[in-house]
Amino acid sequence: MANIPDIVYIVRRGDDNEELKYSLRSVCRNLRHNQVWMVGYRPSWVDHTVEYVPAPNLNEKWEEGPARIRAACESLDIPSKFLYFNDDFFIMQPIGEIPILNCGSLLHQIKRCKVRSKYAESLSRTYHFLRKCGKSQQLSPLSYELHIPMPVDKGKMLAVIEMTRGMVWPQYRSLYGNIHEMGGMPVGDPKIFSKTLYAPYGPFASTTDISFTQGVIGEQLRAMFPDPCRYEV
Repeated sequence: MANIPDIVYIVRRGDDNEELKYSLRSVCRNLRHNQVWMVGYRPSWVDHTVEYVPAPNLNEKWEEGPARIRAACESLDIPSKFLYFNDDFFIMQPIGEIPILNCGSLLHQIKRCKVRSKYAESLSRTYHFLRKCGKSQQLSPLSYELHIPMPVDKGKMLAVIEMTRGMVWPQYRSLYGNIHEMGGMPVGDPKIFSKTLYAPYGPFASTTDISFTQGVIGEQLRAMFPDPCRYEV
């Protein structure tokens, strides 16, 4: 992005969100940015310089996430281009801008899912929708289901949302990346599931609730970013 980007966090309900706190600290230290927004929820410990956009609170997380993305893109206040963050994304090293990245073949990712789950089903539905659209990206649509920030154009994402209206469990990252032919470089996902692994080398990391609270990556993050940032009350 040529301009300094705004950051839009899709935030779950609840004030007890230590991952979000350390994500904000990592952003303050390592990523030049403009305004920070939170969609869906703004914890009470977050400073009011962080803008808030309400979104439906739904019981099913597979519906709530897409509803929050839709609310961000439909907001008249959020700028036309932004960086899409989840609250468990961390910027581990100084980085000038967020590149376009993918994790390779979406079909291969589906085949690696060893257990039937809503996530595996959502990937499969996304794959078949893209194949119907003719978005083959050579032999297969690409997966953009990386746990890293993603540059988003509101108008383009809204077009994807409209195209997929009524779709069950959409994976908007992969739909957006393929429909708008973003391309990008394939990389490994920096999500850490294990309690025994540190963050991978590079600018990005992501955690699970367990790896953050009980794992060495949680200890690593708390040691790297011990001081409150300007977004904390």
